[in-house]
Amino acid sequence: MSVGNFYRYFPSKAAIVEAIVRRDLEGVERDFAAVVSSDDPMARLREILRYRIEVELCEEDAPLWAEITAMAHRNPEIAGICERMETEIRRAFLGIFARVTGQPPAEAEARFAAHAAFLVMLVRAWALDWPQKRAGAVELKSLLLRSIDATLDEGGTVRGAGCFESERSAMRRVMTIALLAGLMPWASPAQEAATPAAGAQALPAITVSTVVRRPMRDRVIASGLIGAVELVQVQPLIEGQPIETLEADVGDTVAEGQVLARLSVSTLELQKSQFTASLASARATIAQAEAQVLEAKASADEAERVNRRTAQLRQQGAASQAAADTAQAASVSANARVMVARQTLEAARAQVALAEAQLANIELQLNRTSVVAPVAGEIVSRTAKVGAIASAQGEPMFTLLRDGQLELFADVAEQDLLRLRPGQKVLIRTLGTAEPLEGTVRLVEPTIDTATRLGRARIAIGQMEAVRSGMFAEAEILVSERDALAVPVTAVSGGADGATVLRVRQGGEGGADARHHGHPRPRHGRDRRGPVLERPRGDEGRRLRAPRRPGEPGPRRTRQLRRPR
Repeated sequence: MSVGNFYRYFPSKAAIVEAIVRRDLEGVERDFAAVVSSDDPMARLREILRYRIEVELCEEDAPLWAEITAMAHRNPEIAGICERMETEIRRAFLGIFARVTGQPPAEAEARFAAHAAFLVMLVRAWALDWPQKRAGAVELKSLLLRSIDATLDEGGTVRGAGCFESERSAMRRVMTIALLAGLMPWASPAQEAATPAAGAQALPAITVSTVVRRPMRDRVIASGLIGAVELVQVQPLIEGQPIETLEADVGDTVAEGQVLARLSVSTLELQKSQFTASLASARATIAQAEAQVLEAKASADEAERVNRRTAQLRQQGAASQAAADTAQAASVSANARVMVARQTLEAARAQVALAEAQLANIELQLNRTSVVAPVAGEIVSRTAKVGAIASAQGEPMFTLLRDGQLELFADVAEQDLLRLRPGQKVLIRTLGTAEPLEGTVRLVEPTIDTATRLGRARIAIGQMEAVRSGMFAEAEILVSERDALAVPVTAVSGGADGATVLRVRQGGEGGADARHHGHPRPRHGRDRRGPVLERPRGDEGRRLRAPRRPGEPGPRRTRQLRRPR
């Protein structure tokens, strides 16, 4: 994902930092809740802090928190966010101290505020500096853990009112140890050899993990915004009429054909009256035209009879030729008048049809003054205002979310897009839901954005009521799943010869596994309990060394190992 693409979801750097802090605070709250509910809160707290120092604070986190700290010095808003985070953590420490000592919260805060602040300072310094690759890092980490243990011993002890001086002395000893951690020169190999017992005692406690068969999942992580499957725009079907009433608002769920707004009908009613009168006039004209046709036909029949009699008389010599010609001309003229009358009747009938069509058009426009929903759905926007002139050329009056259907438009990395298929299962996480939502890949778009180099997958959401359009969500797309032999990824060490693990032999000694994970190449994955690494066949049941995350289930037990020679 490109840097600029982050600002599609976060308005500023401070918003990004706030999201990171919020995510970490949620994890801290879960850890402290587990401590409070534990039978031995101080032991559980030691486990959490040890895991934080030894496993979670890695080389990748150090530059991130260093950058956030630097930004806090430049940006007061980010400084306030970081300060709120540390305040919440100190308050959690004080709550644990109050529970262990049985003191009221106010008294516990007065006595142990320095202890809580000192613990936060130690963990923060380790996270920012990340000195694990330095010479003497093992001794430094051991010294750090002893300082934390000493502070927790002070915080978990109930003292009387007369012990403040001894408390100050103990705190001065702890501060001196921490100060020496930054000033003491690193021990040489000869010095380490001279004090093997001290080095052995400084080794941290580890856990033993058994190689077990677990489901391995190949997943693609993507993120994006939730949007509509289909948006339907509602425009007025007639122009130039003012909006009289609005009968629906944003958020309403409407049925197909339901009235959303009504336009003014006064102008159309006047036009309807005009066309009604025109239709009546056209029908009267038809009656007149029909009478004219009858009159012209009667005249034509009479003129034809006169013409025939005159022609007979002319043959008998009783009538002149002029009289015969006059009678013939009169007959032709009468027939022509019949044709004119008939055409006039047809024109009148056309006028009636035109008036009826105009009246039907007005009736249609009157019906269209009721703006109705073309489909069922939820109204997501409304730009219509009472008194405004309705027009199909401007913005839509209403926008409907068809059938209330939403989906996640997930941005997928270019290398992962070809692995996605419609129908794959998805877990969707949003800020407003405690549990992930289920979904399926509905469509994988065939193109990739040339600017961001991201593809897009459309994911159907199973629980529409838990999301809203425009929400940011993260998607975990399950590409494939199978059972395999696995160990926690924390049990794997990397080196020049490849990845190795420490195997527990009979008698409690640990040694490097002779078979490297490069043959075959290891496959990483996660199950519901954390990251795991697939092992070669035939290793099921072996016990391997791995740090244990506090509260993590599984067949594990703690054992002290001697350092491999």
